[in-house]
Amino acid sequence: MWRIQSFFFILSILVRTTCSKSPYCPSATWSQVGRTVIGGIQGNATNQLHYPVGIFIDSNDCLFIADSRNDRVIKVEKGASIGTVVAGKLHTPTDVSVDTHDNLYIVDLSTSGGSQGRVTHWINGSLTDTLYFAEQFDAIVFDTKEEYFYVTQRDKGGLIRYKKDGTGEHTIIGNFGEGSALFQLDRPWDAAIDDSGVLYIADSGNNRVIKWSVNATQGILISGGNNYGNRTDQLAAPRGVFVDYLGTVYVADTYNDRIIRIPAGSKTGTIIAGGHRRGNGSHELSHPYGLAFDSAGNLYVADNENNRVQMFACSGSSSCRWTFLLLIISSTLGFIYL
Repeated sequence: MWRIQSFFFILSILVRTTCSKSPYCPSATWSQVGRTVIGGIQGNATNQLHYPVGIFIDSNDCLFIADSRNDRVIKVEKGASIGTVVAGKLHTPTDVSVDTHDNLYIVDLSTSGGSQGRVTHWINGSLTDTLYFAEQFDAIVFDTKEEYFYVTQRDKGGLIRYKKDGTGEHTIIGNFGEGSALFQLDRPWDAAIDDSGVLYIADSGNNRVIKWSVNATQGILISGGNNYGNRTDQLAAPRGVFVDYLGTVYVADTYNDRIIRIPAGSKTGTIIAGGHRRGNGSHELSHPYGLAFDSAGNLYVADNENNRVQMFACSGSSSCRWTFLLLIISSTLGFIYL
């Protein structure tokens, strides 16, 4: 009689999947002293800015700046202090977005001093397409699949969706005019979108941030909307917004000269940058607009009236996640993975 012997051994493998200082870590903190990435002196040299508004950081940690009064978009490579003009001869650009193919989409006016808007498409520093619109827009954000883009319509209290080629206009918000009801906006400046397609809007004239599902009939209040003020449950003309995958919302609280972080489910935030007083010190801001994060969780702010972009280093504990893979191997029964 054959005696079949089987043996088992267990191999436990420890895999480190991520370790980064991340804005998505609930315990992350930021230095209260900023470092000037570019600018600080008003001018048109490539190390200077004039009223920067929207900013964007791509997957390579390159910083793109809508340098509004210089009528250009500047690109700053990681670690650099001098930029490169990647789009020029614009008309007061207010926002820039970069897709996964490194195409630039820029919001500006169709003519200098005009009231009509446009979205220009740039590839490798060359203008390839221009979409003209009857109204001026201020911000542009793409959905996660990059099939549609959304633009804020400050002068009419609207938020409009278009297909990437500029067709298929669909009014998300704006059919009821400007106002303070949750189905209205008043001077919306910026918007962000989460992975599920929910929009977060810096509703500047109402001193609030609201979120809005595409097929909803009204928004949900995130924070503010309870009068102009400087408590951490109040906002003052917010003009920049960012949302992470945990639903944490970051707001450029413009007239309070600070950046506020609001956890999901809370209407009260914490100040993570600025908020001391308006000024040009390294710990101060003066009318912040756009905000963005790099891959290390460092916060970048378009410090508009100081003509600079400030970086506040992520100084919280590293957010390290570990994965255990338990592999049971049998010489007679094959492989079993747990």
